[in-house]
Amino acid sequence: MIFTKKSAIITTLVLAGWYVFGLFVTNALITSGEVAQNDFKNYNVIFLINLPYILGAVVAFIGRTRISKDSSVGKALLALGLTCASLAMGFVTWFYFETILQIEIPYPSLADIFFILYIPLVIYASIHLLKIFTLGLRKTSIVQALILGLISGFLLFKLAGLEFPTISLDSPLTTSLFDFLYAFADAILIALAVVILRLSGGKMTGGLLFLVLALVSMVASDLVFSARVDQGIYYTGDIGDALFTLTGCLFALSVYKIALNFSPKNEIY
Repeated sequence: MIFTKKSAIITTLVLAGWYVFGLFVTNALITSGEVAQNDFKNYNVIFLINLPYILGAVVAFIGRTRISKDSSVGKALLALGLTCASLAMGFVTWFYFETILQIEIPYPSLADIFFILYIPLVIYASIHLLKIFTLGLRKTSIVQALILGLISGFLLFKLAGLEFPTISLDSPLTTSLFDFLYAFADAILIALAVVILRLSGGKMTGGLLFLVLALVSMVASDLVFSARVDQGIYYTGDIGDALFTLTGCLFALSVYKIALNFSPKNEIY
């Protein structure tokens, strides 16, 4: 079993407490007239998007207590837990700007820092997971994967009807910078997925498979979100947000499988 009764109760109470606290704040703002009644829906959407990311972080941190913190897997779980936490903070910050401050599309904003911060974390986690397969880790494979990732990034943007962004003086520096970073990050995620697929195997197959799917799903989520924003048809809770929720579920499943495979007697806590 993955959780004891005690840890399951604690996790449930934390999630329920966070939801109730947010619900109380949202209702207080609605009552005071600072936000509209329909923003209640936005709060529930953000909670549902965040739920798998929070669960992923909790499982990662609990799983790490049963594994050597200095091991590659222990470091990978810490990084994956922080990855999920960073993405969750990004969505909460987005909700604050969109609902509380009434900014329709808060971009760029503080939320984007959290959405970018997870990239080096997931790269760090992938590197430590791949150390398990050091014998198969060749420089040629890494170079090939990076080249394929960059090419795929350009092609995906073209297929989505988007131009691969460049830093331009015609738009605000922060906007151009984040446009470029998001596009480059998507290419890196694809490259990571290719590297993992080429080098994974054995008892880690399940966890790494979900990690690869999470990386691919995140790229798809970014592209769909960007396309719908550019077309002016994005709204909170649309297909883009559904894809971000799916990505969170895949990250959580990846963490669960990795922690399960490497915890003593397949038990965590």
